[in-house]
Amino acid sequence: YIFTFADEDDGLDWPIRYKIIKGTCEGLKHLHVEMNPPIYHLDLKPANILLDNNMVPKIADFGLSRFITEEKTMITKNLVGTL
Repeated sequence: YIFTFADEDDGLDWPIRYKIIKGTCEGLKHLHVEMNPPIYHLDLKPANILLDNNMVPKIADFGLSRFITEEKTMITKNLVGTL
């Protein structure tokens, strides 16, 4: 786990945690800014971030994701994602 409620010595080292968080943010930036149209995941949570053998994060489970074009707006009364 990236974070634990136990002693700070448990879990991953801070440089590895940082690498995972930074990689996840870079992946989201790619989806939101560099894709055309942008893709919004809508259910990002630790269980949807997979790690390869080098601890590089991969965003997974795009079941709730949406393409949002400039012509569309996102107004909804329905909750999506994990609570």
